[in-house]
Amino acid sequence: MGNDVVALLEHLGLPHAHVIGHSMGGRIGLSIALNFPGKVKSLIIAAGGSGPAGKEGPESVPGLPFRLAFELLEMSFEGYVKHEICDSDTYFTPSFRKENPDKVKVFYQMVWSHHAKLEEYLRLVIARSNWETTHRLGDIAVPTLVVVGDSDVVGANHVKQAAVLADRIPTAESKVLKGQSHGFFNPERPKRLFWSD
Repeated sequence: MGNDVVALLEHLGLPHAHVIGHSMGGRIGLSIALNFPGKVKSLIIAAGGSGPAGKEGPESVPGLPFRLAFELLEMSFEGYVKHEICDSDTYFTPSFRKENPDKVKVFYQMVWSHHAKLEEYLRLVIARSNWETTHRLGDIAVPTLVVVGDSDVVGANHVKQAAVLADRIPTAESKVLKGQSHGFFNPERPKRLFWSD
C-alpha cells in the first residue's frame, strides 16, 4: 500500500509530501518513511502502530488475531462492524452514543456502505497483523507527530502502541487527546483536536 502511495506521488509529479495516516494509514505512512525516506517531508501517525512487537498480550502474536476471528464468527461480519461503531467504545463514548443514537446510526450506515467486503477486510487484517517494523523505528529521520486518544485501548491498545512509536522514533513528538478513542475524527468532536481552544 505504501508503494501505491509512492506511485501516486510520482504520477502526480510530486517529489515528496507531508504524510498523515490514521490507524492502518499510520502503518502505510511508516512504510513510506522507512522505504522511501525522501518522499516524506513530515509524518503524522494517528492511532497507528508499528506491528505485533509493539503490542501486548494475545495481540502481539502475528497473524489474524483470535479476538477478531472469534467476534466475526460470533456476530457475523456486518454485526461485527455494527458493534464496533454502535455498541463499543471504539468510535464513540458511551454518553455520546446514548445522547445521539441517530448520529451514530448515520455514521454506521455511511461506513458500512463503503466498507471493504469480508474477503478484502480479512486480507487487510492479516497483512496488518503480520507487518512488523518496530525494530526499524529508529531509522525514521523526518519530523513525526504521534497522536492517540487516551481511551483508544479497545483490542490492540493504541495508547501503548503510540508510546512505543514516540519512544523509538528519534524525531517524534507525542500528543494524547483527552477523552478520545480510536475514532477521534468522528462527528462527536467537531472542534479542532490538535491544540487548545
